[in-house]
Amino acid sequence: MRVGRLAAVAAIAGSGLAGGIAVGDPSPRIATTTTGNSAAQTLYLFALNTVGHRHPRCLGLAAALGTTYDTGTPSDDLLNTLGVLRRPATRSDHVSRKQLDRFHISKLLVHYVRRVRAADGVTYLILPTSDAQPAPAPPHSCDALIADAIRHHGRHRARAVVNGALKLARSDLARERAAARKPDVEGVDFYASRGHGAFSGGGGFTAADLRESGTAGSFGHANPNESTFSSLVPDGVARITANYPKSSHHKALTISSEVVDNVASFTVPRGPEDAFPKHITWFDADGTAIKTLGGR
Repeated sequence: MRVGRLAAVAAIAGSGLAGGIAVGDPSPRIATTTTGNSAAQTLYLFALNTVGHRHPRCLGLAAALGTTYDTGTPSDDLLNTLGVLRRPATRSDHVSRKQLDRFHISKLLVHYVRRVRAADGVTYLILPTSDAQPAPAPPHSCDALIADAIRHHGRHRARAVVNGALKLARSDLARERAAARKPDVEGVDFYASRGHGAFSGGGGFTAADLRESGTAGSFGHANPNESTFSSLVPDGVARITANYPKSSHHKALTISSEVVDNVASFTVPRGPEDAFPKHITWFDADGTAIKTLGGR
């Protein structure tokens, strides 16, 4: 099962630089996984976030500060994977632009937004996008800002540390700009409405992801020992069965859920971190097992 990227924008989720330092756009998403000179990495990230706090575009966040819209049509591949997108939109599918802006989605296919009330009564939003895995490249104007920050905050550090920070920025820029040049990837974001305007979910799911394993997500309830598990599944899946093993705090159990408009959702008598099944089996409308998936 595919667990989506978090909906919230991370504090360091992109970046940017270029000419002014003979270094380019850094990307903390990449830099935070870098091993090696930890002092240089620490300096680089500190300088980057110092600049990014005042200039979000230098963190690659400009596109993520609000939703952008695409009035086009999903591909046949996505439409043939999710029947809910093929049905005509109704008044109950309407979501205001003000609310959609909160999801920070790039190129939302706005005419194909669908609202689904699952079998357990929970409401979900299915939000298709022509750019499900955006990789924004920060502007070149950030170069001098980050270069100055690295040198300022590294003024009492060894030259090798400062040079190492600039090198990290240079390699990060190359990777981030290369990613930004790649073609857009179509996909879907999937959110549960938790009431009072709160949503839980994520995205970046392609049609191939959905056909292979669907999605997997959970959110907690007021009762800490209870949560909701949900999955967006492809056409042909009419019911899912989730198996939970026995643990030191829980009995073994099996839960079944009917699929409504490609969505399965059910309450689990466990906290949200323990709501992911050991196995999930997909069944078609005749009750024949389609496949069994390993859990998270």
